[in-house]
Amino acid sequence: MKIQRYTWPVVLGTAIAVAGLAGCNDSDKDKADGAGKTTASQPAEKKADTDPFAKDTALEVAKKATKATKGASSLTMDLDLTSDGEHITGTISLDKDTRCAGKLTLGGQGGMEIRRTTDAVYILPDDAFLKTQTKDQPADQAAATIALMKGRWLKTSVNSADAKQMAKMCDLDELLAELDDPDESDNLKKAGYTDFNGSRVFELTSKEDDGGTGTVYIQAEGEPYILNFEKKGGKEPGKVVMSDFNKPVDVQAPPADQILDPAALGG
Repeated sequence: MKIQRYTWPVVLGTAIAVAGLAGCNDSDKDKADGAGKTTASQPAEKKADTDPFAKDTALEVAKKATKATKGASSLTMDLDLTSDGEHITGTISLDKDTRCAGKLTLGGQGGMEIRRTTDAVYILPDDAFLKTQTKDQPADQAAATIALMKGRWLKTSVNSADAKQMAKMCDLDELLAELDDPDESDNLKKAGYTDFNGSRVFELTSKEDDGGTGTVYIQAEGEPYILNFEKKGGKEPGKVVMSDFNKPVDVQAPPADQILDPAALGG
């Protein structure tokens, strides 16, 4: 259960693909506020009679948490990640029916909202993203493109080649498949109980391959869901906070008058 082996490659790769999906047309409740702000309080008092992991090794705790998390039908992720020089922050809710909704910011490129229903993908680039994607166009062409796309959702079929690039981001089954089963090589250690976002959690730590330190918070009451992955130090620090397990992901298509006709972009 090395921290970077979980969500870093999947989320970064898919989010960059989403940027391409929005950008390729240029020639054509905001939960993100919580990302990066969650901190653990002082350790909660440990009670022997409410210690669900007292008899488990660190590896056994990790295996229980992995199994429970993979069994969730839906969840929300708050992201603050860096991989291969790309920094992505945001929030996305997704389920095992490939519905998702969220917001992503791609470093200095700007950001976008994303919605995926059962039959279509919708992307709403912000002003900064539009400016980034049109910076190499002639000024008059860039201005026309931005005016056309500003405040408009780009729509594509879920069966299109471009939309399939973001399948991993919106397919909870596929995403959780990247949550590899922990083994002895992870060198996990038990660090006791603490509080995280109002929940009593059990903490595991590990040493990452690049010298950073990984921390995993596991819900201590009810199902042992993984609530937080965090890597400090090393080459690529980052954090993934998970919440809203098994809550329905209600995704609605944008109003028709806010959707950009692909024909207007030559698509």
